Amino acid sequence: MAENEGAGSEQSPLMPKPVKPYPIRLVGTRGYLAAIAAIGEGDVVQVRRENGNPHDPDALVVLDSDGARLGYIQRDSWLKRALIDEEKGCHAKVEMIEAGAGVTIAVLLTADGPIGDWEWVAEN
Repeated sequence: MAENEGAGSEQSPLMPKPVKPYPIRLVGTRGYLAAIAAIGEGDVVQVRRENGNPHDPDALVVLDSDGARLGYIQRDSWLKRALIDEEKGCHAKVEMIEAGAGVTIAVLLTADGPIGDWEWVAEN
């Protein structure tokens, strides 16, 4: 076997790990149909910790660029541990919008955490 044969198959320790977006389907979207109708696939969204949420003290809300609620990250999602416990940051965008208020976002974890906070306000 030649010395350089297969050399491209191993990742150099100096090469950064590839960045992978994780798809996350939002929950609790039915109350935000107007906001969801105003967004499109590829739009940047924000993931924030929602302080004062009476239903979940560790709620992660997803907001559009104007600050309108689109839905929430599921209560038992691994993403909550990464963003809250491990204080990771993230960048997110809308990956898919389905009929019936189904929204999936693509989340990239970053080292620039923790994520920001958002104050819960009761819906009228």
